[in-house]
Amino acid sequence: SSSSAASDVYKRQEYPSMINESGNHLLAIINDILDLAKIEAGKMELDCQRLNASDMIKECIRLVRGLAESREIKIEIQVENKDAQFSADARLTKQMVVNLLSNACKFTPAGGRVVLGFSQNNNKQSIVSIQDTGIGMNKADLELALLPFRQVGEVSTTSEFGTGLGLPLVKSFIEMHNGVLEIESEPGKGTTARLYFPDVEPAVV
Repeated sequence: SSSSAASDVYKRQEYPSMINESGNHLLAIINDILDLAKIEAGKMELDCQRLNASDMIKECIRLVRGLAESREIKIEIQVENKDAQFSADARLTKQMVVNLLSNACKFTPAGGRVVLGFSQNNNKQSIVSIQDTGIGMNKADLELALLPFRQVGEVSTTSEFGTGLGLPLVKSFIEMHNGVLEIESEPGKGTTARLYFPDVEPAVV
């Protein structure tokens, strides 16, 4: 029948996409595990350079735009000084920010808002902040989310949502920069994550 033929065509078109998506997810898991192993073995090295904050933020938003649009999430930018620079490893910084942005989009209901900001304080710290209007977490869930391969609520670490290594890697990466990951969250009131980068050249780990 025509409906059966149409169904077969749809399946043939859908399978390559499913295979590609599964392959990308597996690659992400492998890369996260390798990064974690390098950190634990003391083999991860930083390649620090002066980064333009505005350029870095725009690149990170570009990388998560598809996810945000698919979940009907609006991402806003708040940068105090568009010419501001800070010292950091470009790859790891993008990985940290994209990870936090992705979490914000995944845990924010459709129609919600995520604000990605950059500022510098009087303590010579550069601060990247990600604030969302999502479901939020209580203290126990937050502590759980910072442990490798753990899950929070109904979000499985083996599902499309991630590897369970996102926040632990962010925490490890920022600490390699001699910085700090700060997370404020409350159920039903959203989450704010901040990355504090000291304005110094961090030691190679």
